[in-house]
Amino acid sequence: MPTHTGATKSGPTKGGPSAPGDGAARHRPLPTGPCDPSALVLAVVVENAVEGEGTTVGLRMSTPDGSTCSLGVTPRLLETRITSGDVLVWQSRSCPDGLAAKNVVVRPRPLLVYSFDWDGRVTPDSCTSSDQVAAPGGYWAEAALIGGEPQKTYFEVAADKHR
Repeated sequence: MPTHTGATKSGPTKGGPSAPGDGAARHRPLPTGPCDPSALVLAVVVENAVEGEGTTVGLRMSTPDGSTCSLGVTPRLLETRITSGDVLVWQSRSCPDGLAAKNVVVRPRPLLVYSFDWDGRVTPDSCTSSDQVAAPGGYWAEAALIGGEPQKTYFEVAADKHR
């Protein structure tokens, strides 16, 4: 995955559908066709984690041209990874079954449309869960749609006080 140089540190972010009472929630145009993955705006959102518990990594997508389109998210279309500094902790390339195929609708307003769970373990080269948990510290969740620019966001794994 190419390095994304414009990444910034960001805190936990909540995503999801429009809030009740929001006019956008009542009017949702149907997709007019398939999305061009390379043209979508992508953002990675992730909550901080506790050592050994993992977290959910979400993808917020939107269309820059005001259109509404459909996208079949598959392991061939999406590449993701978790890193800490130069250390690869987990990557979808080594575990394509870790990403579920899902059809999503992408609209002009950025919404959380896809997510996957990371189990908090260090498994850079396989799908098999290991006994090695990710140590407390700073991590990056990265994602790229084929043909698009990789995006990433910073999160932290806190020490489990019960260990």
